[in-house]
Amino acid sequence: MIQLADGVRMEVTVGSKQDGEQGTWGVMFRILSPDAMKFLYELASAGKFLVQSDDASVATSEAAKNSAKARGNDFDAKCAVAKSPEEMGVLLKDGFEAWKAYAQQVTNK
Repeated sequence: MIQLADGVRMEVTVGSKQDGEQGTWGVMFRILSPDAMKFLYELASAGKFLVQSDDASVATSEAAKNSAKARGNDFDAKCAVAKSPEEMGVLLKDGFEAWKAYAQQVTNK
């Protein structure tokens, strides 16, 4: 259990060979705060992990997306590359379509 500076608590789990979940990880939390998104973004960046929600998958770089694909991760065209914790938060909170609009808006600035 991790408690962030803003008070949000996150439970991080890592699978093992013994439980048949080697290579998997999970983060459980109830509030998508800026600190939570920063932590999740940095964790995913460091491990080149995909973050998956019910609506989509997100990587923090093209390299992370390609690395996940090379490891055999099964994901469809709804795999986004978030360039910031804020983009990741939009994707996880509002879904893939809202993220596409947000990313386009940021690109056009």
